Amino acid sequence: MSNPHVRTQILCLVVFLFAPASLCAGSMCGAAVGASITTGRLLETRPEGGGNMGTKWGDEAIVKGVLQAGTWGGKHIALEVNSRGGATVEYDCAHGKIGRRIVPDRSGRFDVPGTHTEESGGPVRQDAQPHTYAVRYTGRVRGGRMSLTVTRGGTGKVIGTYTLVRGQEPSLFKCR
Repeated sequence: MSNPHVRTQILCLVVFLFAPASLCAGSMCGAAVGASITTGRLLETRPEGGGNMGTKWGDEAIVKGVLQAGTWGGKHIALEVNSRGGATVEYDCAHGKIGRRIVPDRSGRFDVPGTHTEESGGPVRQDAQPHTYAVRYTGRVRGGRMSLTVTRGGTGKVIGTYTLVRGQEPSLFKCR
């Protein structure tokens, strides 16, 4: 390859695809690889007439660093992020709550506190107290997919690890 412009485009493409996104934001790499490229992590965008808007998440699941309202579904789990930033979690035989905004870092990772309440099938005594305890919801959002691990506070026991897809109908089998 004797054309230095082509070498620059290839080098920038490689850097853009494999380096942390912060290296390409506002650099000539974004311009060299085109107006918009989806890598599964970030979407580099440019306003009409050039310039640099920076980076944003390609599927709009995360806007301005906050996980947006919507439904995430997977096997044995549903996550409903509300417009106030918190979320409710529904499992086959339990439910949970996240009382604050889920704010992933630049690589899509998050770690938020919440609660987990066990449910049981069949009749429940009127005086029965629910088994609710503190948990950590940790995970990573990449594109329209989320990996989520729920860990019990204090003991560190993993309650479950799940894969969720944004907008997907959950597959739940509620205890009744």
